[in-house]
Amino acid sequence: MRSKMKPIAVYFAWLTVAILLITGHVNAQSSAGCGGQLNQPNGVITSPGYPQNYNNSLSCYWTITSDVKEIIDLRISRMDLEGTVSNVQWYPDTCPDYISIYDGDSVNSPRIATLCRSMTPSDLAKLIIRSTRNVLLVVFISDYQGQRPGFVASYFAHECPEFTYGLETCNKTCQCDNDKTAACNNTNGECICKRGWTSHDCSQDLNECLNRTVETCPFNYKECVNTVGSFQCVCKPGLIENVFGECEVDPSAACDPGNSCSDVCVKISTEGQPPQEQCYCPDNMKLLGGSCKDCSNVTFGKDCRLSCPCSTTNTVSCDITTGGCICLDGWTLENCTKDIDECRDLPVNVCQNDNEQCLNTIGGYQCNCKTGYVRSSNGTCTLPDCNHILTNSNGVIQSPNYPSDVADNKNCSWTITTDVPGETISFRLYQLNAYYTSEYSGVCSYSFLEVYDGEDATAALLARYCGDYNTGTDMIRSTGNSMFLLFRGYVYNPKRFNGTYSTGNYQVSKSNINESSGIIASPGYPAVSTTNVHSTWTITVPVGYIVNLTLSDFGLGDCSSNFVNIFDGAHAGAKLIAHFCNSSATRNVWTRDRFMHIIYSSEAIANQRGFNASYFKDACKCSPYYTKSCNSPIGPCVCKNG
Repeated sequence: MRSKMKPIAVYFAWLTVAILLITGHVNAQSSAGCGGQLNQPNGVITSPGYPQNYNNSLSCYWTITSDVKEIIDLRISRMDLEGTVSNVQWYPDTCPDYISIYDGDSVNSPRIATLCRSMTPSDLAKLIIRSTRNVLLVVFISDYQGQRPGFVASYFAHECPEFTYGLETCNKTCQCDNDKTAACNNTNGECICKRGWTSHDCSQDLNECLNRTVETCPFNYKECVNTVGSFQCVCKPGLIENVFGECEVDPSAACDPGNSCSDVCVKISTEGQPPQEQCYCPDNMKLLGGSCKDCSNVTFGKDCRLSCPCSTTNTVSCDITTGGCICLDGWTLENCTKDIDECRDLPVNVCQNDNEQCLNTIGGYQCNCKTGYVRSSNGTCTLPDCNHILTNSNGVIQSPNYPSDVADNKNCSWTITTDVPGETISFRLYQLNAYYTSEYSGVCSYSFLEVYDGEDATAALLARYCGDYNTGTDMIRSTGNSMFLLFRGYVYNPKRFNGTYSTGNYQVSKSNINESSGIIASPGYPAVSTTNVHSTWTITVPVGYIVNLTLSDFGLGDCSSNFVNIFDGAHAGAKLIAHFCNSSATRNVWTRDRFMHIIYSSEAIANQRGFNASYFKDACKCSPYYTKSCNSPIGPCVCKNG
């Protein structure tokens, strides 16, 4: 048995532990592992590995035990757990990692505090954690992810005589009526009254028969009578208690046969008056006339005098005995005022389909199909049919669930055909949002839209689009009577597109050029251009070179229907680097790599000659967008202003 310590000695002992803890020279029982039994009068507890980050999925329990007449003080000097900075005491179901302290030897003991996130030393200094007995349980829990340094705590056992209190030592006397007080809070001196007593010092008799929310005497025909420090349940006038504790009519107060009461009738004499009949009803009924009627759904108790605290709109019924609320599905708390979040709070997944996601609503929930899925006739969520055959002369083509995203890794295709001889297919992309990793949109590694010059993906590629397009691109046309579109939605957002197609009579030509230099001209140049002409050229030069093209002459007419577009890549989905229309001076255009794609479109009679251009392979590696001129083939680069 340890010798007793004076309050001043306790204070200096506690101060010594704190100083040693700060300086790192603690000569006391310590625990840096994950839990244990601690029985020394003072010591230190740290999260495993402190100050290094603790591991995931920890469950550590430290049980501190002192002499029988002692209590235990705990101080936390450092705390940095997973989450954001906060001085709020959270509950375990909202904290990823947390510390809980219990006033006893198990988690079934009263919980003193639960702490999580990070707290500053000044906020931690305000925390007074103290047991009421000689055992204190400290629990540290970490979840499956996220790691932080953890915590440092110190403890000290000391005596705290009954009805004393204090922050550091129990050197103050509780101002309570001890005979009527069950206990005094050993930290702040608050009086905890015995049953039947109230007020700040527990000196005032509590009238249990007044201001009650539940029946103090839940027995038929009994009434509550207050007594000093307690109360009694006695039978109503004219009734007596039998050997079973039930109230029955006193034979001397029995009513005559044929009385007007539907339940119990007694004759009660008042001073100077002849006996009068009195009707009594059992609990949860009310006397109306001479008949006993059930309480309404919002009242209960004797003569229906008590009101249920339930929210009437969220409650099925009120328990007529206790006044407890029976909530509608989707509501909780004692008065049915809190909406249950079925998507988060319930232990089971309320949406059983793998492709459903839960959406909480007020008083309920919805199981909606995940993005990109649709509700089938049998009620399940499935991917929509994503392979389409289009034979109309025009129409809209959209990714499934547009304008929302398609499902992850979803591939969709559209095959457009026309049976009219001589007709071709035209496609225009109006909006595209597809994830890609390079600023050069010709490199589409994830989500993309591809357009092919035929019935499937084995045909020649006309364009590959990725990135963001929010204005109508120029028309892409097939050379024959079919066109194939393939859209892929990767795991990243966004992934959706919108476009239109049409069929018509166009003179469509396509040329793939692999020569290192050459001449390109619009059909019939320099004669006047004709209508409905669509020509493309794809130039490929050897690896290590770029394409250098000069438009030496062009007269194209109105820009809305006659133009030349030049792309920095092998197809129309690459970056547009030049757009020519009307008439202008000679222009020079470079690519960044070995491919260049050119589109010439003439949809209206312009009485213009078209265009003529020459190209060659070039070793110049200057940026084509910021370079004024490049002395081929080795440079130097002459930069534009800026």
